[in-house]
Amino acid sequence: MPLKKERLNKFFEHLLSSETIVLVSPEDPDVDSCTSIIAFREYLYWQTKQWNIKVSIHLYAPNLPRPNRLFEPVLALCDPLKEISTKLPRDADLYIIFDYGSFARTRIKNGLKKSAYFVGFDHHPQTPGFPENGCEIIDPDAPSTTAFLLRFFERIGFPLTPDLATCLLCGLMADTGRLSNPLMCERKTSALKAYEAAAKLLRRGADFPAVLAASQPRMSLARFRAQKHGRKNILLDESTGLAFLAFSRDELLSWSASEQDIMSLFPSLHAIAEMRVAAVYHQKENGGWHCSLHPAGSGNLDLESIAQQFGGGGHRFASAFDSRKSPKVVFEELKGVLEKLP
Repeated sequence: MPLKKERLNKFFEHLLSSETIVLVSPEDPDVDSCTSIIAFREYLYWQTKQWNIKVSIHLYAPNLPRPNRLFEPVLALCDPLKEISTKLPRDADLYIIFDYGSFARTRIKNGLKKSAYFVGFDHHPQTPGFPENGCEIIDPDAPSTTAFLLRFFERIGFPLTPDLATCLLCGLMADTGRLSNPLMCERKTSALKAYEAAAKLLRRGADFPAVLAASQPRMSLARFRAQKHGRKNILLDESTGLAFLAFSRDELLSWSASEQDIMSLFPSLHAIAEMRVAAVYHQKENGGWHCSLHPAGSGNLDLESIAQQFGGGGHRFASAFDSRKSPKVVFEELKGVLEKLP
C-alpha cells in the first residue's frame, strides 16, 4: 500500500506547528510498539534539527512494557522500561500513535487541548474509533510497524544509523517470530516485505548477532518452576481446538512468579498441532481481565472477528479483548463461538 501523499502532507503540517509531541504506544506495549516509538523519536530529533525548530518530545504508554531481552540491543538509544512514561501529557499539540490496532487501546480520553491532532502509524487494518481530528497512515500488509516505518524513513530520506537499524530489526524480529511466523509466510506479500526489510536493515549496519541472541529463548530456574504451576491452569478443548491459559494476580503472588514468567508459556500453546486458537486470559492490576488470541497449530481463523464478539479487536492473526468475567465463563463462551465456525 503506497504512503498517501495527502496524509503525509497533513502530518508534516502539524509537525511543523507543534511545540509538544507525544509518541504513544498502546496498552500492554510489545517490542514492536516500543521500538517504533524509540525509532520515531530519533527521526524527530533529526527532522526538527533540519527545520531548525524546537520541539518537546515525550514517550507514553498506558502501562509499562514487560521486561524483554529484545530491549537489550536498543539500550544505546533508549531504555523502554525507564524512559516510557505512564503519565499522559495533556497539553501536547500532536499525538503520534504506533502499532495500536484500535484507538481505544491507547486509553486516551478527554482533557486534551481542543486543537490537539492525532496521527496513527500501524500495520493493523483500519478500525473505527480513530479521532476525527487526525489521520491514519497504515499498511495492513506490512509484517510489523517497524517495517512500515522503515519505508516511511526511506521515503523522506532519513539516514539510518546502525543503532537505529538494530532498533527496527528488534521490532521486526519480535513481530514475525524471528522471520518464521508460519501465518506471515502464508501471506506471501507480508513475508516478502519482512525479508526485504531485514536485508535492508542489515545493509544499514543492524547488529544481527545481538538481535538474534536476544530473541533466543532462555529461561531461569525460577521461571521454570513458576511455569510448572502455570501449566496446571491450561485448559484444552479438542472439539473446538481451543487452548486456554488463565491466571490471576493472587496466583502469581502464590507462585512467586511474574506475569512474564507465565506469559512465556503462550508459544507452547501456539505449537499444539491439534489446536486452532491459543488464548491467554490474565488479570490486570485494576482487577479486570485481558484475553489475547493467537492462532495455534492448525488454526487459520479470523481472530479479529472472534475478539469483536467480546468487544475487542486487533487483526486476523492476533486480537484481544477485555472482560470482567471469570476464566471459566470466558472459556465456555470462547468454546461456544468456535463451535459455530467451520
